Amino acid sequence: MRQIYTYFIVCTLFFLFANSSCIEKLDKKTSPNNSFHKRIDYQTFLNPDTEFRSYPFYSINDSLEENEIKNQIHGFKQAGFGGFYLHSRLGLITEFLSDDWWKVMGAAVDAANETGLQAMFYDEDKWPSGYAGGIIPDMSEKYRAKCLARLDKNTPFPPGSELIKQDDTYNYIIYTAQYGYDIFNGTCYVDLFDPEVVKQLINVSYQPYAQKYKAKTPDYTFAIFSDEPHIHARYFDKSTPNRGVLSYSPWLEKKFEELYGYSLRDKLNLLFEEKENWREVRMQYYRAKHCSLKRLIPNRFQNLLLKMILITRGIT
Repeated sequence: MRQIYTYFIVCTLFFLFANSSCIEKLDKKTSPNNSFHKRIDYQTFLNPDTEFRSYPFYSINDSLEENEIKNQIHGFKQAGFGGFYLHSRLGLITEFLSDDWWKVMGAAVDAANETGLQAMFYDEDKWPSGYAGGIIPDMSEKYRAKCLARLDKNTPFPPGSELIKQDDTYNYIIYTAQYGYDIFNGTCYVDLFDPEVVKQLINVSYQPYAQKYKAKTPDYTFAIFSDEPHIHARYFDKSTPNRGVLSYSPWLEKKFEELYGYSLRDKLNLLFEEKENWREVRMQYYRAKHCSLKRLIPNRFQNLLLKMILITRGIT
């Protein structure tokens, strides 16, 4: 018992000594006078420059007023923020990208310059990025999101369907998304496989910000946030029973044939059935999707936006 007690005391003393030694070393390392902190500038760390401070998503909605926006931005300055992203959210009454919208954006940029904050922008009304608040799907029905669906032969086609293949058991259709989504202001999402859609997105949601406010902000602070542009089969008609849905587009078909030399329509059943060379076909299908989106989203954004000297942040 005495040996155990002695062992406990020795271990405790060793722990306390080691701990105090670590604390002493830690204190030395974290001291403002330490050479390590001199290299990173301790005072700047305590009171960082604007570019190193937080940039909140400034959720703006309701009926926007220029003076109120300015007052709130001055509040950001008092709270210690470095800037903000002007992010349209649910409940917006002022029409997105209207003349009144641009007046408020201009007031926000002016307030940012007055306070030394950085005004950043956001390319969409709510999210996901791509439909420009409903402007792009309104331009043309061909710009709307599409998907491939496999239906039983006796299943009625929902509105927006185009039959592209059939076999003894199934019909294969391309479905075009229909209007009626609250999140898309009563419209629908778009087909980001389509290069014209991406072009219109840049024209509508990027160029106006650059033309109006680029000269008012330094090159390195002008930024537009993009949130979750995507391709997805989720927009298929929910009331129609199906045997599988996949993201799809005529533009994807073109890319597939360009890459592999045959029509994807010849192998549609292998996207749903595990037989023959289904693994190869599915790998080709997903690679064609990847190549299409890589060419259109990062590459086209980079090429066109760099011409306007834009910095894009947050593309996911």
